[in-house]
Amino acid sequence: MAFGKSSETNIFLSGMKDWKHVHQRVEEHEKILMHRNCAGAYFLWESKSDIENLLAHGEMSANRELVRKCSQVFERVIELTKVIGKKGICYRGTPSEAAYTLDNSCMDHGNFLEMIILLSKYDLCLKEHLSECIENSKKKRVRGSLVTFLSKTTVNSVLKTIQYSIKECIAREVKEAGMFSLQIDTTYFTR
Repeated sequence: MAFGKSSETNIFLSGMKDWKHVHQRVEEHEKILMHRNCAGAYFLWESKSDIENLLAHGEMSANRELVRKCSQVFERVIELTKVIGKKGICYRGTPSEAAYTLDNSCMDHGNFLEMIILLSKYDLCLKEHLSECIENSKKKRVRGSLVTFLSKTTVNSVLKTIQYSIKECIAREVKEAGMFSLQIDTTYFTR
């Protein structure tokens, strides 16, 4: 009664006079669409859910999945940036690098992007992200309109963060040590 429409007529809403065949009427009632809809609405109400909450939950879980994927891609970018820095090789290639050219294997994309392309062959998460970046950049070529985590801006931000962490670590070690020595090897010559 609470979840049905008042305009719909039903013997369970209006009342029954023939109680001899009540079991047959209950069976008939449970098979009609109105009863199933009302039962579904009741169970949603009982679990403190409604359609809006269920839809919002779907959006929230989709958002969580997107955040998880972006985090995984960014972790790979950070690790690759650390490896390139550790080996002391340059990050970038040509000044006109763009995501829409990444599917062109004839171009030199620089060390960072070439390693991203190589890793994407073996890493499903990175492969999906790289494919999305290439497709989206072909549609939109407005500078700075796509968040790809593959730009020089992202790499520079990662490098600045690593630089800050290293400086903080050195400063902490110097403070804890109390004293330190400095070894300098210089050559002075005049012409």
